[in-house]
Amino acid sequence: MQSKYHHLIPKTYLSSWANSSGTVKIQWNDSKKTEPRNIDSIAGINHYHSIMAGMPLCTKEDSDIFFQPLSGYNIFYGNRLLADTLEMNKYYSVFNEWNIIRSDGTLVSKKALKAQIGQIKIQDVENLWSQKYESKWNTVRQMIENKVATGVANVPKFYFGYLMKFFVALDWRSLASNKEFSDAFKTLCSNIIQLDKVEIPKDERDLPMFETAADYMRHCLLLQYFRQFLNDTGTLYNIAKMYMRSTSFHFLVSNGNTKFITSDNPCFVNEKTNGTKIGILPITPEILLTQGKNPSNDDNYYITRIADREVKQYNKVIQEHSEQFVAIDNG
Repeated sequence: MQSKYHHLIPKTYLSSWANSSGTVKIQWNDSKKTEPRNIDSIAGINHYHSIMAGMPLCTKEDSDIFFQPLSGYNIFYGNRLLADTLEMNKYYSVFNEWNIIRSDGTLVSKKALKAQIGQIKIQDVENLWSQKYESKWNTVRQMIENKVATGVANVPKFYFGYLMKFFVALDWRSLASNKEFSDAFKTLCSNIIQLDKVEIPKDERDLPMFETAADYMRHCLLLQYFRQFLNDTGTLYNIAKMYMRSTSFHFLVSNGNTKFITSDNPCFVNEKTNGTKIGILPITPEILLTQGKNPSNDDNYYITRIADREVKQYNKVIQEHSEQFVAIDNG
Protein backbone atom coordinates (compact mmCIF):
# COMPACT_ATOMS: atom_id res chain seq x y z
CA MET A 1 0.00 0.00 0.00
CA GLN A 2 1.36 3.43 -0.97
CA SER A 3 1.96 6.00 1.75
CA LYS A 4 0.11 9.31 1.39
CA TYR A 5 1.72 11.31 4.23
CA HIS A 6 5.41 11.80 3.49
CA HIS A 7 7.73 12.85 6.30
CA LEU A 8 10.31 15.44 5.34
CA ILE A 9 12.05 14.80 8.66
CA PRO A 10 12.09 11.02 9.28
CA LYS A 11 9.90 9.94 12.16
CA THR A 12 12.53 7.38 13.20
CA TYR A 13 14.88 10.34 13.63
CA LEU A 14 12.32 12.39 15.62
CA SER A 15 11.55 9.39 17.84
CA SER A 16 14.65 10.15 19.94
CA TRP A 17 12.82 13.24 21.26
CA ALA A 18 9.52 11.38 21.77
CA ASN A 19 8.12 9.48 24.72
CA SER A 20 7.18 5.79 24.64
CA SER A 21 3.87 6.56 22.91
CA GLY A 22 5.58 8.45 20.09
CA THR A 23 4.63 11.94 21.27
CA VAL A 24 7.15 14.75 20.88
CA LYS A 25 7.00 18.17 22.53
CA ILE A 26 6.82 20.86 19.82
CA GLN A 27 7.43 24.59 20.30
CA TRP A 28 6.09 26.69 17.42
CA ASN A 29 8.27 29.60 16.32
CA ASP A 30 5.45 32.05 15.54
CA SER A 31 3.42 31.68 18.73
CA LYS A 32 6.10 30.23 21.06
CA LYS A 33 3.39 27.85 22.26
CA THR A 34 4.36 24.31 23.19
CA GLU A 35 2.14 21.34 22.43
CA PRO A 36 2.42 17.55 22.18
CA ARG A 37 2.36 16.06 18.68
CA ASN A 38 2.70 12.47 17.55
CA ILE A 39 5.65 11.81 15.25
CA ASP A 40 3.28 10.09 12.81
CA SER A 41 1.65 13.43 11.99
CA ILE A 42 4.37 16.07 12.20
CA ALA A 43 7.00 17.35 9.74
CA GLY A 44 5.27 15.90 6.70
CA ILE A 45 3.17 16.81 3.65
CA ASN A 46 0.77 14.62 1.68
CA HIS A 47 2.49 13.23 -1.44
CA TYR A 48 5.52 15.52 -1.00
CA HIS A 49 7.89 12.95 -2.54
CA SER A 50 5.44 11.58 -5.09
CA ILE A 51 6.22 11.96 -8.78
CA MET A 52 3.17 13.04 -10.75
CA ALA A 53 2.18 13.38 -14.39
CA GLY A 54 3.56 16.47 -16.08
CA MET A 55 6.63 16.84 -13.88
CA PRO A 56 9.72 17.60 -15.99
CA LEU A 57 11.75 14.90 -14.24
CA CYS A 58 9.48 12.11 -15.54
CA THR A 59 11.26 9.38 -17.49
CA LYS A 60 9.83 7.33 -20.34
CA GLU A 61 9.06 4.58 -17.87
CA ASP A 62 7.18 7.05 -15.63
CA SER A 63 5.26 8.48 -18.59
CA ASP A 64 4.21 5.02 -19.76
CA ILE A 65 2.69 4.42 -16.33
CA PHE A 66 0.91 7.80 -16.13
CA PHE A 67 -0.60 7.68 -19.59
CA GLN A 68 -1.53 4.00 -19.74
CA PRO A 69 -5.23 5.01 -19.41
CA LEU A 70 -4.87 6.71 -22.82
CA SER A 71 -3.61 3.64 -24.66
CA GLY A 72 -5.70 2.86 -27.71
CA TYR A 73 -6.65 6.50 -28.30
CA ASN A 74 -5.24 9.08 -30.71
CA ILE A 75 -4.15 12.21 -28.82
CA PHE A 76 -3.93 15.60 -30.54
CA TYR A 77 -2.78 18.95 -29.20
CA GLY A 78 -3.89 21.30 -31.93
CA ASN A 79 -2.62 19.69 -35.12
CA ARG A 80 0.15 17.87 -33.28
CA LEU A 81 -0.23 14.12 -32.76
CA LEU A 82 1.10 13.14 -29.32
CA ALA A 83 2.19 9.64 -30.26
CA ASP A 84 4.73 9.17 -27.46
CA THR A 85 4.03 9.21 -23.71
CA LEU A 86 7.00 11.56 -23.12
CA GLU A 87 5.31 14.06 -25.43
CA MET A 88 2.09 13.61 -23.50
CA ASN A 89 3.97 14.37 -20.32
CA LYS A 90 5.56 17.46 -21.92
CA TYR A 91 2.19 18.89 -22.87
CA TYR A 92 0.21 17.64 -19.87
CA SER A 93 -0.18 21.20 -18.50
CA VAL A 94 -2.52 21.91 -21.44
CA PHE A 95 -4.42 18.63 -21.14
CA ASN A 96 -7.73 20.50 -21.34
CA GLU A 97 -6.80 21.58 -24.88
CA TRP A 98 -6.15 18.03 -26.10
CA ASN A 99 -8.48 16.12 -28.37
CA ILE A 100 -8.69 12.46 -27.40
CA ILE A 101 -10.13 10.42 -30.26
CA ARG A 102 -11.32 6.83 -30.51
CA SER A 103 -10.42 4.66 -33.48
CA ASP A 104 -13.88 5.35 -34.95
CA GLY A 105 -13.18 9.10 -34.90
CA THR A 106 -15.42 10.05 -31.99
CA LEU A 107 -14.20 12.26 -29.17
CA VAL A 108 -13.59 10.87 -25.66
CA SER A 109 -14.64 12.80 -22.55
CA LYS A 110 -11.45 14.04 -20.86
CA LYS A 111 -12.70 14.62 -17.30
CA ALA A 112 -12.70 11.00 -16.15
CA LEU A 113 -9.39 10.27 -17.88
CA LYS A 114 -7.69 13.26 -16.24
CA ALA A 115 -8.98 12.16 -12.84
CA GLN A 116 -7.63 8.67 -13.48
CA ILE A 117 -4.19 10.00 -14.48
CA GLY A 118 -4.18 12.34 -11.46
CA GLN A 119 -4.63 9.44 -9.08
CA ILE A 120 -1.46 7.73 -10.30
CA LYS A 121 1.54 8.51 -8.07
CA ILE A 122 5.05 7.10 -8.46
CA GLN A 123 6.68 6.71 -5.05
CA ASP A 124 10.14 5.31 -5.69
CA VAL A 125 11.73 8.31 -3.88
CA GLU A 126 9.73 7.65 -0.72
CA ASN A 127 10.16 3.88 -0.94
CA LEU A 128 13.91 3.91 -1.62
CA TRP A 129 14.50 6.38 1.22
CA SER A 130 12.68 4.06 3.60
CA GLN A 131 14.59 0.99 2.43
CA LYS A 132 18.10 2.45 2.21
CA TYR A 133 18.21 5.02 5.01
CA GLU A 134 15.27 5.32 7.37
CA SER A 135 15.10 1.58 8.09
CA LYS A 136 18.75 1.59 9.23
CA TRP A 137 18.73 4.75 11.34
CA ASN A 138 17.79 3.09 14.66
CA THR A 139 20.71 0.65 14.33
CA VAL A 140 23.19 3.42 13.55
CA ARG A 141 21.88 5.71 16.28
CA GLN A 142 22.09 2.89 18.82
CA MET A 143 25.72 2.27 17.89
CA ILE A 144 26.50 5.98 18.33
CA GLU A 145 24.89 5.89 21.78
CA ASN A 146 26.81 2.75 22.72
CA LYS A 147 30.17 4.20 21.63
CA VAL A 148 29.53 7.45 23.49
CA ALA A 149 28.52 5.54 26.63
CA THR A 150 31.98 3.93 26.87
CA GLY A 151 33.41 7.28 27.98
CA VAL A 152 36.33 7.26 25.53
CA ALA A 153 37.54 10.38 23.71
CA ASN A 154 37.70 8.82 20.24
CA VAL A 155 36.62 5.69 18.39
CA PRO A 156 37.47 4.27 14.95
CA LYS A 157 35.01 5.41 12.29
CA PHE A 158 31.90 3.26 11.85
CA TYR A 159 29.05 3.55 9.33
CA PHE A 160 30.97 6.50 7.87
CA GLY A 161 29.47 6.29 4.36
CA TYR A 162 25.94 5.86 5.67
CA LEU A 163 26.30 8.73 8.17
CA MET A 164 27.71 11.11 5.57
CA LYS A 165 24.97 10.33 3.07
CA PHE A 166 22.30 10.61 5.79
CA PHE A 167 23.80 13.95 6.83
CA VAL A 168 23.76 15.29 3.25
CA ALA A 169 20.23 14.00 2.65
CA LEU A 170 18.83 15.72 5.75
CA ASP A 171 20.60 18.96 4.82
CA TRP A 172 18.56 18.97 1.58
CA ARG A 173 15.40 17.18 2.73
CA SER A 174 13.62 19.82 4.85
CA LEU A 175 11.40 22.56 3.41
CA ALA A 176 14.30 25.00 3.87
CA SER A 177 16.65 22.62 2.04
CA ASN A 178 20.35 23.31 1.53
CA LYS A 179 21.07 27.02 2.05
CA GLU A 180 23.46 27.48 -0.89
CA PHE A 181 21.01 25.79 -3.27
CA SER A 182 18.04 27.77 -1.93
CA ASP A 183 19.87 31.11 -2.17
CA ALA A 184 21.07 30.40 -5.73
CA PHE A 185 17.63 29.25 -6.87
CA LYS A 186 15.93 32.27 -5.30
CA THR A 187 18.36 34.64 -7.03
CA LEU A 188 17.78 32.93 -10.38
CA CYS A 189 14.00 32.99 -10.10
CA SER A 190 13.65 36.47 -8.61
CA ASN A 191 16.28 38.44 -10.51
CA ILE A 192 16.67 36.64 -13.83
CA ILE A 193 13.82 34.48 -15.07
CA GLN A 194 11.22 35.71 -12.51
CA LEU A 195 9.36 32.41 -12.14
CA ASP A 196 8.25 33.67 -8.75
CA LYS A 197 5.98 36.13 -10.59
CA VAL A 198 4.11 33.34 -12.42
CA GLU A 199 1.19 32.31 -10.23
CA ILE A 200 -0.29 28.82 -10.59
CA PRO A 201 -4.12 28.75 -10.36
CA LYS A 202 -5.27 26.93 -7.22
CA ASP A 203 -7.16 24.26 -9.16
CA GLU A 204 -4.03 23.42 -11.19
CA ARG A 205 -1.61 22.92 -8.28
CA ASP A 206 -0.38 19.36 -7.73
CA LEU A 207 0.24 20.36 -4.09
CA PRO A 208 -1.24 23.42 -2.30
CA MET A 209 2.30 24.70 -1.62
CA PHE A 210 2.94 25.25 -5.35
CA GLU A 211 1.76 28.86 -5.41
CA THR A 212 4.14 29.96 -8.18
CA ALA A 213 6.10 28.39 -11.02
CA ALA A 214 9.23 28.92 -8.91
CA ASP A 215 7.78 26.78 -6.10
CA TYR A 216 6.95 24.02 -8.57
CA MET A 217 10.28 24.01 -10.41
CA ARG A 218 12.26 24.11 -7.16
CA HIS A 219 10.34 21.09 -5.90
CA CYS A 220 10.79 19.17 -9.16
CA LEU A 221 14.52 19.87 -9.14
CA LEU A 222 14.85 18.64 -5.55
CA LEU A 223 12.85 15.50 -6.38
CA GLN A 224 15.22 14.86 -9.28
CA TYR A 225 18.24 15.30 -6.99
CA PHE A 226 16.80 12.88 -4.44
CA ARG A 227 15.83 10.32 -7.04
CA GLN A 228 19.39 10.35 -8.39
CA PHE A 229 20.87 10.26 -4.88
CA LEU A 230 18.83 7.22 -3.94
CA ASN A 231 20.17 5.49 -7.05
CA ASP A 232 23.78 6.37 -6.08
CA THR A 233 24.34 9.10 -8.65
CA GLY A 234 23.85 12.82 -9.18
CA THR A 235 24.52 16.04 -7.27
CA LEU A 236 23.79 14.96 -3.69
CA TYR A 237 25.62 11.68 -4.08
CA ASN A 238 28.67 13.50 -5.44
CA ILE A 239 28.55 16.00 -2.55
CA ALA A 240 28.52 13.11 -0.07
CA LYS A 241 31.52 11.49 -1.79
CA MET A 242 33.39 14.81 -1.73
CA TYR A 243 32.64 15.23 1.99
CA MET A 244 33.86 11.70 2.69
CA ARG A 245 37.23 12.62 1.19
CA SER A 246 37.68 15.88 3.09
CA THR A 247 35.56 15.95 6.26
CA SER A 248 34.68 13.86 9.29
CA PHE A 249 32.41 13.88 12.35
CA HIS A 250 32.80 14.94 15.96
CA PHE A 251 30.22 13.94 18.57
CA LEU A 252 29.36 16.43 21.32
CA VAL A 253 27.73 15.02 24.44
CA SER A 254 25.64 16.97 26.94
CA ASN A 255 27.37 16.63 30.30
CA GLY A 256 24.73 18.46 32.33
CA ASN A 257 20.98 18.82 32.69
CA THR A 258 20.41 20.77 29.47
CA LYS A 259 19.50 18.64 26.47
CA PHE A 260 19.88 19.27 22.76
CA ILE A 261 16.79 20.27 20.84
CA THR A 262 16.10 19.51 17.18
CA SER A 263 13.80 21.08 14.60
CA ASP A 264 12.03 20.83 11.26
CA ASN A 265 15.39 21.79 9.71
CA PRO A 266 17.67 19.59 11.83
CA CYS A 267 20.73 19.44 9.58
CA PHE A 268 22.49 22.54 8.29
CA VAL A 269 25.84 24.23 7.86
CA ASN A 270 26.40 27.07 10.32
CA GLU A 271 28.89 29.84 9.63
CA LYS A 272 30.66 31.16 12.71
CA THR A 273 31.64 34.83 13.14
CA ASN A 274 35.22 34.00 12.08
CA GLY A 275 33.99 32.54 8.78
CA THR A 276 34.49 28.92 9.78
CA LYS A 277 31.71 26.61 8.60
CA ILE A 278 30.53 23.64 10.64
CA GLY A 279 27.82 21.11 9.88
CA ILE A 280 25.32 20.41 12.67
CA LEU A 281 22.88 17.54 13.22
CA PRO A 282 21.40 16.67 16.63
CA ILE A 283 21.39 12.88 17.02
CA THR A 284 19.53 12.54 20.33
CA PRO A 285 18.76 14.92 23.22
CA GLU A 286 22.16 13.92 24.64
CA ILE A 287 24.29 13.80 21.47
CA LEU A 288 24.97 16.31 18.69
CA LEU A 289 27.00 15.53 15.56
CA THR A 290 29.22 18.17 14.02
CA GLN A 291 30.93 17.95 10.65
CA GLY A 292 34.21 19.66 9.90
CA LYS A 293 37.36 19.48 7.80
CA ASN A 294 39.63 16.46 8.16
CA PRO A 295 42.89 17.46 6.41
CA SER A 296 44.94 14.68 8.01
CA ASN A 297 42.48 11.93 6.95
CA ASP A 298 42.11 10.83 10.56
CA ASP A 299 40.20 7.54 10.75
CA ASN A 300 38.65 8.31 14.14
CA TYR A 301 35.52 10.00 15.36
CA TYR A 302 36.14 12.27 18.35
CA ILE A 303 33.82 12.57 21.34
CA THR A 304 33.72 15.63 23.59
CA ARG A 305 31.55 16.23 26.63
CA ILE A 306 30.31 19.80 26.92
CA ALA A 307 28.70 21.82 29.70
CA ASP A 308 25.21 23.28 29.82
CA ARG A 309 26.41 26.70 28.61
CA GLU A 310 27.74 25.24 25.35
CA VAL A 311 24.65 23.08 24.85
CA LYS A 312 22.50 26.20 25.17
CA GLN A 313 24.67 27.95 22.57
CA TYR A 314 24.14 25.10 20.11
CA ASN A 315 20.41 25.07 20.88
CA LYS A 316 20.27 28.78 20.05
CA VAL A 317 21.83 28.07 16.64
CA ILE A 318 19.42 25.15 16.03
CA GLN A 319 16.49 27.43 16.90
CA GLU A 320 17.75 30.12 14.52
CA HIS A 321 17.93 27.65 11.62
CA SER A 322 14.48 26.14 12.25
CA GLU A 323 11.55 26.94 9.96
CA GLN A 324 8.32 26.40 11.90
CA PHE A 325 9.14 24.54 15.10
CA VAL A 326 11.72 23.02 17.41
CA ALA A 327 11.33 19.69 19.20
CA ILE A 328 12.17 19.38 22.87
CA ASP A 329 13.02 16.16 24.71
CA ASN A 330 9.79 14.47 25.85
CA GLY A 331 11.35 11.23 27.01
